[in-house]
This record gives sequence, C-alpha cells and structure tokens, in this order.
Amino acid sequence: MLLSMATAVIIQKRVVKVPPREVQGSVGGEYPLTNEEMKWQLEFFQDST
Repeated sequence: MLLSMATAVIIQKRVVKVPPREVQGSVGGEYPLTNEEMKWQLEFFQDST
C-alpha cells in the first residue's frame, strides 16, 4: 500500500509532529527519495527499534 505524498506530509505534521522545517515535502507530488533511499530509511529505523 502506498500513501500519496500529500498524505505523507499530513502524517509527518499531524501524527509524528515533525517540525515544519524538517517535513519531507515534494515537488510535483512525487516522493523526494528514490525507492532505494526509502528502503534504506525504513530498514534503518526498523533495525533501531
């Protein structure tokens, strides 16, 4: 299941309370990370729990 970038921004702001300057936004509605970068981020945080 993929979230739209707009939904991801809302989650960052409202649920996770990411400071506005640190929210990962987009240009043109696309994710700012490649699939490989996203996978690395998810694995990094998964390993840290």
